[in-house]
Order: sequence, then C-alpha cells, then structure tokens
Amino acid sequence: MVDVRVREELNAAIEDAAKGADPAISSLKVAEEFYESRPDLIEPFVREWVVEKLVFKIRRERAKLRSPGDSQLLLGFAVPKKIEIKSGDRIPLAQATLSRIREYRALVWKQKRAGKDPEVEKLDAVISFLRPYARKHPGITYAEAVALASKTKRKVAAS
Repeated sequence: MVDVRVREELNAAIEDAAKGADPAISSLKVAEEFYESRPDLIEPFVREWVVEKLVFKIRRERAKLRSPGDSQLLLGFAVPKKIEIKSGDRIPLAQATLSRIREYRALVWKQKRAGKDPEVEKLDAVISFLRPYARKHPGITYAEAVALASKTKRKVAAS
C-alpha cells in the first residue's frame, strides 16, 4: 500500500499535467509524457496497478471458463446477469463481490418496499451462498465462488 501523502502528490501532479497540456494533444500522449517525466511519482504505484489489471484480466478469463448453468444448478433459480450499484453503474453479477451484491439488494429492497419480494429473496439466497466463500477468500467474486462450489460438488459426486 502506498503512503497517502505520495498518492496525493501523484494526484496533484496528474491534475497539473492535465490542466497544463495542450488540448490538441491526446490524453494518451500526455500520459506517456507524464510517465516518462515523473518516474519518482509513478514507481511506487507500478506493482499496485499491475496487480489490479491482472486481477481484472484473470477474473474475466475465469468467468469465460465457468459453465453458464452452474449458478442456476447450484441455487435452483436463475440469477440476474447484471446488477446496479450505488453509483448507478451496472456490472455483471459474475464480477460482483459480496459487498456489491449487498448494495444491489439494498437498492432493490428500497425500490420494492415489499416485505416478501421474490427478487429480494433470490438476492438473499445469493448472499447466503456467497458469504462463506467471502469469509475464506475476501474479495471473491460471485463467478469465482460458483466455480469453487462446482468443483467441490463434482468432487463430492465423484467420491
């Protein structure tokens, strides 16, 4: 984890570079020039950014490997393909963590204001399914938990 002071210094330098750049120059070119001219500010973040990018790519590849029916077979019902989060963005459920699914459940409950809504009940089941995996593997996505559960289920069935 990079020191907050260093992060603030980097953010200020990026803001200055963006403001001071010629509007005719592309953002890519400004970023490349910034990268070359300020290695002292960039270097502390390289590992963090690379790992973040790798996690994104690995999650996407793992999601491709998952059988589309695994989730429905494990839970006994279809789940939404995408969920809305507080920012208003919609993300694939497969890439959502427990906290994101809880955010979505709170939004749905708030909109429905119903005691027993089928959509809220399904989300409660998804949360109950994901909770033990999230305890063991903080930050695990729904797709990763389904893959783990499927693997475990196959092993149990094979024994």
